[in-house]
Amino acid sequence: MNFQSSLPHLALSLALLLTGCGMAPASAPLAAEREGSELTTRSDSPEIAAQIKANFISQDESGTLVKALPVPKKPKDVTFFSFKALDNNLAVTLPMHLNVLEKAGSNTAVNTVVLTDDVGPKNSRWYYMTQDQNLEAVVSPWVPVGKRGEVNSGHGGALASAMRQAFSNYPSRLRWLDVNNHGGGYYGIAQDDRSDAMIRLPQLAQALQRGRGAQKIDVLTFDACLMATLEVAYELRDEAKVMVASEDSSYALGMNYDTTLAALGNKVPAEPAALSRDLVLRAQRKGKQVALFTISALDLSKADKVTRAVDQLGKALLAAMPRHAPAIKKALASVKPFYVAGPDQSDFNHRDLHEVIVQLRERIDDPTLQTACAGVQDTLFNRGGVIIMSRAAREEGKIARGLSIYLPTNGVVDPIYKETAFARATRWDEFLASLR
Repeated sequence: MNFQSSLPHLALSLALLLTGCGMAPASAPLAAEREGSELTTRSDSPEIAAQIKANFISQDESGTLVKALPVPKKPKDVTFFSFKALDNNLAVTLPMHLNVLEKAGSNTAVNTVVLTDDVGPKNSRWYYMTQDQNLEAVVSPWVPVGKRGEVNSGHGGALASAMRQAFSNYPSRLRWLDVNNHGGGYYGIAQDDRSDAMIRLPQLAQALQRGRGAQKIDVLTFDACLMATLEVAYELRDEAKVMVASEDSSYALGMNYDTTLAALGNKVPAEPAALSRDLVLRAQRKGKQVALFTISALDLSKADKVTRAVDQLGKALLAAMPRHAPAIKKALASVKPFYVAGPDQSDFNHRDLHEVIVQLRERIDDPTLQTACAGVQDTLFNRGGVIIMSRAAREEGKIARGLSIYLPTNGVVDPIYKETAFARATRWDEFLASLR
């Protein structure tokens, strides 16, 4: 199964390959990112350099092959583990990802650990990222993954196993998991072309549950498109405390991780929410090149509350349809869908939830529906709301407030959507079907 061709209505264009879902614009070479952040972080301990030297085998364009990755003697404040499932057309961005992470590397407070899955066989690798300012070459130590040197990164079991290994080998007070790949919101993430597989949203929740053990992930980030959805937040509400993702497309260098990781070397926030705010504030890179369309920090402990409110909204909309169907359809159609490849490639049908509420409240004079809309709005931004912080590029600032929802307006509901925990828990999919 190919993620790009298996979506019922999605025809990804050249624009996707150049700008969307983790890809870098052809006009934006990595050298343009040199003006990102100035590192003031404290270097990793001398024992790490000694371990790398003692286990050295060889060095090439992939980095420094070693017999075993270095392991600090004591736990650190943060372990950042990035699962880079790039066995697909995103593989060309892998050197950029690794070089950007080397700008911060690991330091006295942070373990930066990466599992990469590249295109082709026997090239899955574990990295322990070390500091290096040369953006043209990867130098960090690496070892093959397992005896075969290959993982199916589109399988939840691979993610769960990698999480257990990363967080047990590199214990820390805060655990930060990053998943880097094509994203499709309710549809899933982590397309592996070689294995013809991807992790559906319910399987993603299962993988995180098995991989995290008894302790929730503190910060979960998606360097992928379209993952800041209510469906994703609700599915993963029991697996992580805070989620940071984009409502829309993303670029190759995503959330400016290197500046946040470098800052952590000097001061580590006490709570995951503070770390997520820092990610949002630092997400845009300097210069003319746009590094993001949207970015949101979401409090997953509030996902239940939002979901109950949307369930009531779905019920109210179903009741209002006989009388207000034309106005409801017009209101929903007026909300711009987020897209990956361009305005004519919006078949993922994710729309900003706040903007949906605004349009419904402005256009439909129905007391029950108005009350339901107000109930949803109260769960988004007021004290205790699900959206901790959000930002958007100028062209999307008016329609991207931090959380999207699946909303096709033609009454056709993707069968895969109905497998999500959100669809099973609410009447939202029933309302969507009524739009025919």
